Amino acid sequence: MTAAVLGAVLAVLAVRAALVVVTVRGGSMEPALRDGDRVIVARWARRRVRREAVVVCRAPDGLVLPGRRPTVAADGVLLVKRVAALAGDPQPGGGVVPAGHIYVLGDAGPGLDSGEFGPIPVAAVVGPVIARLGGSHSS
Repeated sequence: MTAAVLGAVLAVLAVRAALVVVTVRGGSMEPALRDGDRVIVARWARRRVRREAVVVCRAPDGLVLPGRRPTVAADGVLLVKRVAALAGDPQPGGGVVPAGHIYVLGDAGPGLDSGEFGPIPVAAVVGPVIARLGGSHSS
């Protein structure tokens, strides 16, 4: 029985290392995702993002969120955005996305995204969203 318990614990730890649940805050991804929706993010696939994928990424240092102080990496502030361009692609508004970066945008128009803070390093990507769990909003 001890081996079975240990196996179950290891399985849970493996899943937690591979997947994370994130709650969407704000309306920048409407109509696809709404404030309060919960999404499952695949950490293992963070380096394999593609155009049009919805990803969770760490907010860049110095980003000022409404009602908060500028962010720093240690804050762990996460953003949910859609990948608009990959490294080497033209960026909306001109220029080219630099190597090792992606350009992310919200679905609901201008906001806190690469249009505001520029391309983000791929290393800041937590992973792509693979499922929506729903949330606390009413339909």
